[in-house]
Amino acid sequence: MRKQPFLSNRPLRTAALIDPYWLAAASPELQDASIDALERQLGRACRLERIYLYLENDDERSGASYRIPCTQRICARDSIGDGFELVRAMDADLQQLAASSAFSAVVVVTLDDRLALSIERAKASGIQVYGMKTEAMDESDESFHRMARIFDRMLGPVQALALDADQATEALEEAPAEIDTETLERAIARWFEESDEETRDSALEFMNSRRGLPRLVDSRLLYLSRELLGRELNEPEKLALRSRFREAAYGRTPVAEEH
Repeated sequence: MRKQPFLSNRPLRTAALIDPYWLAAASPELQDASIDALERQLGRACRLERIYLYLENDDERSGASYRIPCTQRICARDSIGDGFELVRAMDADLQQLAASSAFSAVVVVTLDDRLALSIERAKASGIQVYGMKTEAMDESDESFHRMARIFDRMLGPVQALALDADQATEALEEAPAEIDTETLERAIARWFEESDEETRDSALEFMNSRRGLPRLVDSRLLYLSRELLGRELNEPEKLALRSRFREAAYGRTPVAEEH
């Protein structure tokens, strides 16, 4: 096993592998404030030198330049929206980084447990692998605790990583004390209205085999809810939205149709 040299006064050269889905933002584009937030969580022990951003082929792509080199990996979207190609791309990059000896640490922003073996292999090569908690992650979810045990360290919490500082502050200030369940149900009803039978069946098939929602479904529900509420959802609202959608999809809670 390759051992990293002990450098007491030198920060670890660090790369970040980011799946924008786990940022729960309106756009996969990163802001400079996002990078600042990531560096603050890493602290002085690490120096962030490269970012890998994983996008699916119909995501909006940015031509923006960042002060830290950013590689955009464009992945094919699969039919049930479970991000298999994206996971495969993250796995390949993680193994390449671990084998290259160029970096001593990697931050992986995802809770997709299909990366668990890849993370273990990278750690076995001597590289430090950190996870990062974001507002899109549910700490009560079994996958959160499973992945948190695999990472060398779990950073965070970080809220609104892909928003700029002013947007993040606004979102927190406008967060209501109570959940507007009626509006969330309207958003769910709208999703069922606009989705064909094949899409609904694919979502149900996904939920029968995995926790959480398909990526396309989740992002669309968040968009519809934001549109109806006129603001970003807070964490309790996101959890309630996903829970009520699952109940509606399984037929346990009838969702009223909009007229």
